[in-house]
Amino acid sequence: MTKVLCVILTVDENRMKWMKEEFAAMKCPFPVEIFIGHTPTDSKEYINDRCSSIPEFDETLCCMRSYASLMNKYKSRKDYDYLITFEDDVLLHKDFFKEIYDVIYKFEKYTENEYVLLGYNLKLDIAKIRCYFHEDGGFFHNVWRYPDIWGAMAMLFRPSAVEKIANAFHKLTSKDVRESITVIKKLNIYNTKGVRVQADVAIPLLCKYALVYPPLAIESPSFNSTITGFQNTQYAFYSRHPDIKLEQYGTAKQAKIPFRNYTVVNID
Repeated sequence: MTKVLCVILTVDENRMKWMKEEFAAMKCPFPVEIFIGHTPTDSKEYINDRCSSIPEFDETLCCMRSYASLMNKYKSRKDYDYLITFEDDVLLHKDFFKEIYDVIYKFEKYTENEYVLLGYNLKLDIAKIRCYFHEDGGFFHNVWRYPDIWGAMAMLFRPSAVEKIANAFHKLTSKDVRESITVIKKLNIYNTKGVRVQADVAIPLLCKYALVYPPLAIESPSFNSTITGFQNTQYAFYSRHPDIKLEQYGTAKQAKIPFRNYTVVNID
């Protein structure tokens, strides 16, 4: 039997509780673990370099560090066949834990893909995705060749990709990570994203991936991003996606929770 492990990446006490409740309400059939990410407070030595043209936010650098640390923790684990990561501000599709089996089946079928985007920013133009890339029942493969896909709300990884990401990006400082991304960028002839210490730039530059549409997870429209602090703009993009029905995501209870602030998890 295929072994799937779910990991929730969080630095937020309330959102961690919220996600646990969501997984319980949806009767998640897989083991679920919590990974406490990094914040600017514990990353003062790590943050020693920024993009010269458009500097990354501290939180963006810490998000990249958190993903690298998560991958480093799980790269040697032998108790899973697939790893699913979740950010802590997502709503899961009501059929997530039914549909994921079909996604895994197609993931096994198209072996050139190293991970699958299950949740992402909806600013992408799905018409272009449908025009330029191969589809198998909502599973679009080879999409690493399209640069305008952003976000990392939920991702499905092979163990080999987990190890690959950890080895490339688990570094002591943001400068070290940028140097690694710069080398990878020179070797990547497909993806045209620039060099930034940012998870949704670095990971797709390194690994080939597929995309599920409609997404199985979306960023909650009621949240402010904990990365930028800006008002979440996902609502503005829904009109482009008639296939996406908001009522199909999350539970009624969760839809009423407006997290505007967050409380950092006590790592001690």
